[in-house]
Amino acid sequence: MDKNERKTRLQTLLERQKLKNQMKDTSKLFDECIVTLGDGIFVFSKEKSTEIYKTFENEYKFTFYGRVEWNLYECEEIDLSTLKTQYAKTDETCFILWSHGSDPVIKAKINNVLEHIDIVMAVSPDVWLYRNNEYVIEIFHDGIIRTNNMKE
Repeated sequence: MDKNERKTRLQTLLERQKLKNQMKDTSKLFDECIVTLGDGIFVFSKEKSTEIYKTFENEYKFTFYGRVEWNLYECEEIDLSTLKTQYAKTDETCFILWSHGSDPVIKAKINNVLEHIDIVMAVSPDVWLYRNNEYVIEIFHDGIIRTNNMKE
């Protein structure tokens, strides 16, 4: 191993250790999700996650059973294949919010999230991919995917 390889290896190990320290109060499935999503993600603190959830809840109204109240918004129901195609070539980031548990919010590239959506969905039965004042994508446990794009 030459000097550059050792340096790269050390940086990788330090980044993994940093992620482990951030993941102390998280579920096992969340930890696996973080590892799968890899580099380029950001895990928010509990405080910042709470702030993001409040912003989300102020922007969208919810049913008593935890779905966006879609009859109040223009929305499109699409399948996963279409969703992946729409975001395949973008490096745009989004927040990942969970319907259940106390795992923190993650910021990640949406194309990477959709590439690993099965792992992401293992963390919580319902997931929202969200960009403040731009869009929400609700992926519900029953397989229905609805989107609302405020930019259009």
